[in-house]
Amino acid sequence: FLTFGNFTETQAAEDATFTFDGLSITRQENTIDDLIDNVTLSLLQDSGATESTLSIEKDDTVAQNGIVDFLNAYNDLKTFVAIQTERDENGEFVETALLGGESLLRETVSAIDDKLTELVSGLTDGAIQTLFNVGISFTDFEGDDETPPVSNIFEVDFDLLQNAFTADFDEVRRLFEFDFVSNSTEI
Repeated sequence: FLTFGNFTETQAAEDATFTFDGLSITRQENTIDDLIDNVTLSLLQDSGATESTLSIEKDDTVAQNGIVDFLNAYNDLKTFVAIQTERDENGEFVETALLGGESLLRETVSAIDDKLTELVSGLTDGAIQTLFNVGISFTDFEGDDETPPVSNIFEVDFDLLQNAFTADFDEVRRLFEFDFVSNSTEI
């Protein structure tokens, strides 16, 4: 028979403390899911190492879904505008076209259209400089019983988008990314 002594030593729990991108982080839990979008870190034990490297693989599906969500939001805006500016066969605004005569609506959508179709500044002189270079194009919606016709809504060719991801994922990312650098001391 084997006998064991009483194990009564207890140790108080400690917060997880680590450095991420030069910033000291402390958490009560060992599962960290708020530092990197769509990444969960599980801290298992103190490795004693002063530095560890984390490698994260790109996920084309997440990026593609983000692009599709963006395009759907744009298409929803265009559909809203079409409903708000719908005219009958006599050229008069229909009863539900509450914003039909608002020039601000037309000007805003026109400005958005201009931004979405222009060359993106700051990209390399490669093949990816507009949405059209990654398989995104315009099409028209003919309309149906509930929605009037809508001109110039986006559609995506998923094969061309995947080819763009494969050719230069970082350039596709930069096409959709907001870059802002300020040289003002007040911002």
